[in-house]
Amino acid sequence: MRSLSAMMREKLKKQLEQFTPQNHPESILHALADLQADDYLTTNYDTFLRRILELRGYEQKSSQHSETKYSIRRHACMENKEHSHSCRIWNIHGTYNDKPDSFTIQYGYEHYCGCIGKIDNYLKGTYTYQLHKKEVSVPRMYKKLQDYKLRKGESWIDAFFFSNIHILGLNLSPEEIDLLYILNLRSRWLRDPKIKNRIRNRIVFYGQPTNAVKALLEQFSVEVRSSSPEPPCENAKNEAYEDYYKRVLKDIKSEMGQSGN
Repeated sequence: MRSLSAMMREKLKKQLEQFTPQNHPESILHALADLQADDYLTTNYDTFLRRILELRGYEQKSSQHSETKYSIRRHACMENKEHSHSCRIWNIHGTYNDKPDSFTIQYGYEHYCGCIGKIDNYLKGTYTYQLHKKEVSVPRMYKKLQDYKLRKGESWIDAFFFSNIHILGLNLSPEEIDLLYILNLRSRWLRDPKIKNRIRNRIVFYGQPTNAVKALLEQFSVEVRSSSPEPPCENAKNEAYEDYYKRVLKDIKSEMGQSGN
């Protein structure tokens, strides 16, 4: 199994190395970088977005890469001093080039199950990590919702409770069980009279999900926008998707300007 994992990792790495700003000058990720969001969450393993930001004058200000297998806290903080803007990039399923001797690329049943276990620990307040040789405990999310001072943004998981999230280019089908797990718990807390008023962020999904997935997302208090802008029809050409993504990003940028985040 170890030999097989090494082969799979090497194959993935060769595929991902094709994705560079030079090879894809018209990629929609260029428009995504112009969005100037506070946080970018991606399930992709590549570092394409980070390199595009670097072309725009951003530099890596700091990073968190102490995890050797999972990516609960792993991120890179990018800063553009000229435009007084900084953002964090979270490759929530790992990256192919961070610590190549570790299994940061999340693939396989065991890895996904382990990730869900870490997410569950983080939400329930049993998650710990080492910082300067000292063990740090993370308060459970329920307490964070009640006490603003406990919110330190230690993980991308926090964004699902404290920041507006716009989901684009991800179908959120059942295999994304880690994300659906978070949305499920959030929706239950939205019905909890003790803390429901503490959850004020919006989660918006753009695309044309199946009826079953749409019903599930709406049950999880996710706003599904499947008609405005209208997604491309099935078997549409790449150009149609690029145009759609650009229209969605334009709408997101407008909403960000109106809400201030």
